[in-house]
Amino acid sequence: MREWRKTASLAAAAAAALILLALAPAGWARPEAAGSSFAESAPRRMTGGNLVDFLLQSPLAAPIVRTEWEWTLLSVDLSADDPALTREAVMRDLYTLTERAFRTTTNVQQTLIRVVVREPGGRGEQVIAVLYAKRDQWKHPAFGMPEQPVHAERWLAETYKLTMDADAWDRRRGG
Repeated sequence: MREWRKTASLAAAAAAALILLALAPAGWARPEAAGSSFAESAPRRMTGGNLVDFLLQSPLAAPIVRTEWEWTLLSVDLSADDPALTREAVMRDLYTLTERAFRTTTNVQQTLIRVVVREPGGRGEQVIAVLYAKRDQWKHPAFGMPEQPVHAERWLAETYKLTMDADAWDRRRGG
């Protein structure tokens, strides 16, 4: 009789544990899910420790050549050395980085994204575009950020501070 009670108690405890695990929030039982990656569901604080996770989860056409996280400013340099890289693709990258920075973080207040090309002979680099954005511009009701702007460059220029050297852009493509 005593063995039966032990078995029943163990079975009840195991069933209760399974029910609690099933009802627990996603990721609660998996420590790796609570790591430093940026979940789409809950904004997080940007830190030096999760900057790489943030950037890896940002689908970009242009390669990242430099990043910096300083207090509330996220700075990123993108390379436009590939002549096949279109201007629209780069503008979408600027949009994607800024949108993700403001949507998935709690403490990024500004983004500074530069688009650079290497000068011939590797003597340095030239900045051909700069986007400077502030979180308060993103939150302003008049600037409701569309999911995918049809004309990203125009939308970015109207919403934030976008500077583009069109001649340098054409030269980098050999035009």
